[in-house]
Formats: sequence, C-alpha cells, structure tokens
Amino acid sequence: MIFSRILGRRWVRWCLAGFAAVLLVCGLGFAGLWIWVPDPTSAVLSRPVSPVLVDADGRVINVRLSSRGEWCIPVPLEKMGKWLPKVLVAVEDKRFYEHGGVDFLALGRATYLNLRHGRVVSGASTISSQLVRLSRPRERTFGTKILEFVGAWQLERSLSKDELLEQYLNQAPFGGPIRGVEAAARLYFGKRAEELSLGESALLVGLLKGPTAYRPDRNPKAAQQRRRQIIAKVAEQTGFPPDLTDLALKEPLPDFKPVMPAEARHFADLAFLSLGWKPGATVRPEGPAGPDPTGLGGVVKSTLNPEAQELLERTLREQLAGAAPETTAAGIVVDNRNAAIIAYVGNARFDPAAGREWVDCALAPRSPGSTLKPFIYLAAMEKGLIIPASLLADTPIRLGGDAPRNFDRRRRGPVSVHTALAESLNIPAVRVQRMLGLRPALGALRRAGFAHLSRDDEAYGESLVLGAGEVTLLELARAYTALANLGLDRPLVLTAPGTPAAVMPVPGSRPPAGLAGSAQLAAGNPGLQLHSRAASFLIAEILKDPGRLPFIEQLTQARSGAPVAFKTGTSYGLRDAWTAAYTPRHTVVLWFGKAAGGPDNALLGLSLAAPGAVRIARGLEAGIDPATGWYPRPEGVSTAPVCALSGLPPSPFCPIVRQAYVIDSVRRTQPCPMHTIRDGRLVTLWPPELEDFQKSRQAEEDLSRPAFIVSPLAGAEYLLPPGVRAEPLPLKADGVAYPVHWYIDGRHLGRQDDPDEMLYCPPTPGRHRISLLDAEDRTASVDIGIIDLLERIRESEAPLLE
Repeated sequence: MIFSRILGRRWVRWCLAGFAAVLLVCGLGFAGLWIWVPDPTSAVLSRPVSPVLVDADGRVINVRLSSRGEWCIPVPLEKMGKWLPKVLVAVEDKRFYEHGGVDFLALGRATYLNLRHGRVVSGASTISSQLVRLSRPRERTFGTKILEFVGAWQLERSLSKDELLEQYLNQAPFGGPIRGVEAAARLYFGKRAEELSLGESALLVGLLKGPTAYRPDRNPKAAQQRRRQIIAKVAEQTGFPPDLTDLALKEPLPDFKPVMPAEARHFADLAFLSLGWKPGATVRPEGPAGPDPTGLGGVVKSTLNPEAQELLERTLREQLAGAAPETTAAGIVVDNRNAAIIAYVGNARFDPAAGREWVDCALAPRSPGSTLKPFIYLAAMEKGLIIPASLLADTPIRLGGDAPRNFDRRRRGPVSVHTALAESLNIPAVRVQRMLGLRPALGALRRAGFAHLSRDDEAYGESLVLGAGEVTLLELARAYTALANLGLDRPLVLTAPGTPAAVMPVPGSRPPAGLAGSAQLAAGNPGLQLHSRAASFLIAEILKDPGRLPFIEQLTQARSGAPVAFKTGTSYGLRDAWTAAYTPRHTVVLWFGKAAGGPDNALLGLSLAAPGAVRIARGLEAGIDPATGWYPRPEGVSTAPVCALSGLPPSPFCPIVRQAYVIDSVRRTQPCPMHTIRDGRLVTLWPPELEDFQKSRQAEEDLSRPAFIVSPLAGAEYLLPPGVRAEPLPLKADGVAYPVHWYIDGRHLGRQDDPDEMLYCPPTPGRHRISLLDAEDRTASVDIGIIDLLERIRESEAPLLE
C-alpha cells in the first residue's frame, strides 16, 4: 500500500524514469565502448622479449636485448618464486582474485579521496588495467582510464587470473631497460626470480611505484623505506610471523650489477642469426612460457653441452699458453649422432672486458693445408683406383714450374696409400689426384660441402689437394662429421628437438642435401649418404694411426686405448694450423692462426693443433670400452691376399703376400706385374716414377763410382721460346754424397740437401759450364748451351733483310 502511494506520486515516477534512462545510456555507452575499444589480449601476448638461449641442460647461457632495446625474460608463474606474486597482489591489487577487472570498492574510495582533496591522491587501477596500460600506452586522462577499465574487463574474459598475473609480472617495468621479474632478479640480485627472498621480492615490487625513485643503487634510503612499508602491509594482510618480517627487513640491499648471462658468445651469435633473429622483430604470439615458433625471440633450447664447451675452451687456452699474443684459435665439437654442435669457440682470445677480438674466426675462409687429402683419397677408393695397400711413388714430380716437396723435405720412394695419407705426403697425394682427375677431384670436394672452392679447376691446378683455395672451420666440421658417420652427410644443427630448427649457416654453402628445409631437420635431420660406407671406413682405419703424434701424446694414447682418427693441416707460409679428429660419436675441428692472417713458425698442425684435438676427442670418449668403441667393419669391405709391394692381387712370382682390406664392389682382379723371373732370378719391375729413384738410391749406396751429372745433359743445347716464361732447368746428379753445391760458370747457385732436383731459373742465353761439389769433395761438370730462339730466328733472317 505504502509503495503504491509512493510510486503514484509524479516526481517519484520521474526520478525512476530518469534513473532508468541513465542506466540505459550508461549501458548503451558501455556496450559501445566494448565494441569500439579493441580487445587488448593480442597486444598483451605479443610484446617483444629478449632472445634467450639455454644449453642442453636448460641453463640460461646467453641473453640479448629485445627489439625494443629492453631486457625481458619471460618465465611461467610457477618459476617466479614463493613470495613475489603474493607481495604484488597484496600491494597493488589485494582484491585481484575477487573482482572482474575493475575493483568498484577501490574505485569508490579513490573517487571520494580525490574529491575531498581536490586532486588525484589515489587511484583504482587493478593488475588487469595496468596490464592494458603496459600493452597500449596512452596519455593519462580520464578517458584513458575508462578505456583501461574496458580493456581490463575484456582481458578478464580471455585470460585466467594466474595468466594475467604472469603476464603482468613478465612485463612490469623495473627501471631503465629492465622488463619483467626474471630480468630484474638477474640484474639486481644475480639470481633467478624463483630464488628471491621475501625482502628481495618486496624491494622489486617497490620499484613499480617509481623505478627511478626507489632504485637501490641510486636511492638506497628511499628503497629501504619503501621496502619497510611493503613488508608491513604484506604482514598485516597475510599474517606473516614477526621473525620472518624481521629477517626480511634486515636483508642488505643488492649491489647493482647490470650483467646478463653472456656465455659462449660466438655460439650464441650463430644460433640467434641462424634462427633469423634480428633487432626490430616483434615476437611472442603465444605468450611468455613457451618457445616462439617463428624463431625470432623468446627461449630457445640449444644443443650446447656445458661439459664439452668447458673442455674445448680449457684445451684451447692451454694450447695458446705459450703462443704469441696475436695468435688465436677456434674450435668446434659435433655430436655425430644428430650432427648437433655441442661446443663452439669462434675466437679463443675473445675478451669482452677488453673489447677486443670479437671476430668469429670459424667463419673466415682460410687455406686448409692437407686437411682435404682424405676426401681425394676417398673418392679414388670409391672408383677402385686405390686401396690402403696400393703402391704410390714419393718421388720428384713437377707442377708447372714448381716442384712440390713433403713438409720434412724427404723423399721416401715407394710407399703405400696408408703410409702416404697417414704421414700426409704431398707428392703421393698429387699422384692420387692425377689418377682421379682434377675436375672430378674438385667436384668431390664441393659435394663434401666445401662451398668456398667456387672457382674452376684450372684456377686451383694440381695444388688443390695440397691446400689451394679456402675453406671455413664450419665446412671442415660438416665434411669430417660425414666421414665420422661413414659417409652420411647432414647439416649441422644448433637447437634441440622440439625447438625452432636452426641449420648451420655456412656462407655461400649449398642447401642441405636431400632436405627441403629446417622443418624436416627438426623432425630428425636424416641426411644423405654422400660417401660409401666402405671407403669411409678405410679412411678412418688409416687416420687412426697414433704414431704421428708427439711422443708424450703417444704415451697418453697408449694408456687410454681410445682410438681417434685425425688429420692435420698446415697452410702454405705457416699461416694456419688445423686438425680434424673424430670417433664414431664425436667430431672435433681446431684451427690456430692470426685473426688478421700472417705467418708464424709455431703454426704447425701436428704440434699445435693435433694434441688438443685428440685430447678433446679422447676426453669425450671417457668410459667407452676400446674394444667396442670403434667402427665395426661395414658390409662391402673384406680382406684379400695382395702383393706386399704393389697392393695388387698377387701373381705366382710375388715373393711376399699379405692380407689387406679391399672394397668388394670395385675390387681389382688384374694380378701384380711388378715381379718376374729373369735368368733364373727374381726381378722387381719398378714403374717409371720409381725406377730412377731406385737407381739413385743404389748409386748413393755405392760412392765408389764417380759423381755424374744426369741433368742437364753434357753438350746439349736448350731453347728459350719467345713470349713465354722460361722453364727452369733441372739440376740432378748420381753417385754423389749430400749436401751438393752447384755452380754455373764458377758462380755458386745453391745447395742441394737431398736427391730432390735443384732448379736453375731463369736460364740465361749463352754457353755455360755447370759444375758440382759434393760432401766427399768430388766434382763433376758439363758444358751446355742456352739459346734464345727469337735471336736465332733473327740471325737466320738477316740475309733476307739485306
């Protein structure tokens, strides 16, 4: 009855109608705002973050600035520790879990206080509305506040409370370029967010009110006062025991050390670049907890093994201990099972504190020395041209106007393929390359991944196998990893399965063989059988000979019993020292040299690079049973009787026959032609390239004969053709004791220390006497003529001109 009377009054009806109209207008206005204001969810979830690289164990090893120039390391809420989320909610939004984005009680209280004081003294922002403000910064106005409240409502309907809290703590500003609690914890306290104490958590939350005003390094008193207020407020709301509060208040302020993890610098550079990250990229479409599928930022799990990285870094430091300061080193370790790079040093002299040697030497093309020889021998084996027991000639050979020599300047005469490759003899390698053909040899090296060998075959000439051209350490690592996998070639990878696939970028290299792209690599990196398993096995058997190492290393090798195949290389002019070492499980490649190039007498592959490479490879094999730690003989390789000298199937006249490895598919059947019976005696028929060497060796053993100049021939005349470079005149003698001194017309030409021929270049026209004096004071001489062909032609045409 009473309500009817009240409602019957006109002014009441007008008030109710007005109130309904206001509600309708507000509702329509809010609905319009809801439709008009863009949903901030996508902006919240797509904030750029720092690229973060973790090792195979999940430990952060390198962090870079985000595309906005900020340190921002997103972590899930459960990785933010026990105290930090609780302190934040207590201080910033104590009814966070009760409201729907807007706290109307806080809004009413703030409105009353602001009207009472005539200015803004209190706000009503919630964690959700602050998150909207962080994702879409706007000018601070009343209209902006309305938009933030609408955006907060929208966020609350898209994300759970824990997701909102996680996003806010990952994006909140903590002073300067620091975003998020993980970056703040690492930079202020040198620890992870989940390790923060109550006092440390309170100090970080205090920074949110004024990142500059409360920075503990700049305003320690203000920071302590703010922390005291926060701890008191949290204790009041949560009922923390007094002893815990006292302990938090007594915690010392941190020393501000703005240093992020920056280990394995060059590995991280390579990983980030291979993933396509570059400054200016916007990332994180799926939030902060998981990896970014675009590979442009966020957390990426790499293949780096911390123990292998430490072993590589320590070994390089030890090897460089006695080297010149400008000499540096680079190295890589690959897990052969998946072609994953587990350790990488681009420059062992890298010193970020001194700001020097930033260059990654592993990416620089350099002369490979003898490290390419195994691939030439392997190609020849695949064609059936040689086997490890085959005979080669280590005797003088000419490459244009040059005569290559072995590193020790000795000639060994007849050697087996095994000896020639194991001892890295130069002339036998050139002979094998000639068997194969220069163009096929270059093609074999390019197929092995040496993309920097991009010129035509004539540009390299027969010096190709001796180190002409350039390769990178990464190219060698991939090629030797294929050898270690018995011919299976796979691109090297830097990220673990389930993370963005990163294929090793080799500048100018061919695309991954047999693969369409990195997605397939991430699925298993299956690879392509590039070399035959049989030939690759025979190469490994040759290269595992430990007798080439320095004596102390041989003793260590003998004690460990772990087989390691390795090949050394020293570039022309002593500018680069290399060693590639491998086992069935790991491949190691080391380089020593100067970052800017230049010679150094200490840059020898065998003495500087080999000991370290073998030690690393053997160290990685710790615990492996030597009896089962090597390659089993693959299908297609068998043993067969061969002539002990020629390596060919034995004839009835071969005096010594032994068993040797052969490749069944290309096995030679022609019997050995080097032995026969003449006049009832067994005779060895040496091939032409060894016949002179054997005669010379016999002459050296019988010094009762007079010294005799074999070249140049006595009384001979030699022509100098017009318009071309004069060919050098070889000087060679038999029946002499070395050293031998050569003279022309009484003028000293040079000293000859071994049977390798001397060269007289350029010859001068005229009549000359060539003489020698050997170590036994014996002499020999010949008279020769050097004729300028152009002058001879002019002389013959002179009567016609008259």
